[in-house]
Amino acid sequence: MRTMITLVCEQCGKSFERRKAEQDYRDKNGVTMRVMCSLRCSADARKNGKTTEQRKAEKAEYDRVYRKQPEIAKKHLEATKAFWKSDAGKAKRKARMPKHLEYCSKPEYKEKKKTYDQQYRAERMYGPEFAPAFLALLNLETEIDSRMTNHEIRLLNGTFNKKQDRRRDYERINSYEPQERTLGDIERD
Repeated sequence: MRTMITLVCEQCGKSFERRKAEQDYRDKNGVTMRVMCSLRCSADARKNGKTTEQRKAEKAEYDRVYRKQPEIAKKHLEATKAFWKSDAGKAKRKARMPKHLEYCSKPEYKEKKKTYDQQYRAERMYGPEFAPAFLALLNLETEIDSRMTNHEIRLLNGTFNKKQDRRRDYERINSYEPQERTLGDIERD
């Protein structure tokens, strides 16, 4: 028969039983693990009062530093490429597609993407030195355009009454009637 001992969980404070041989093994080999009653208490103890977002940010930073090691980065890249080229990767992409489309249609994403694309194109076209100047000019032009009326924009671009101007020009060129000009009435030959 197994000999059991009663311990107190360091996380929740409940008492629980554990095999004495297991505890003796830990004591003998110098395993300095905290005493927890369950995996749930162990997970809660590891959180250290941090939120999910904080833990994700810390993990992302750890991964960035870890993957900067050349051999690790190369292995990670190869494994990632191999997975996404496989049938399993294709199936995963297909399964995630509706969620991806939903995410891309959100206004927050569209605004973020617009800002990112502007920054990316500015740096690509003008370099990192002149990209901020280009973005400032772009924002200024957008502000100016937002203050102009449709009528002012058409006048500025020369597209106001365009159809009417074309029709008048056509009639003037193709008519044989005398036209009043600044120098007087001159008939066409």
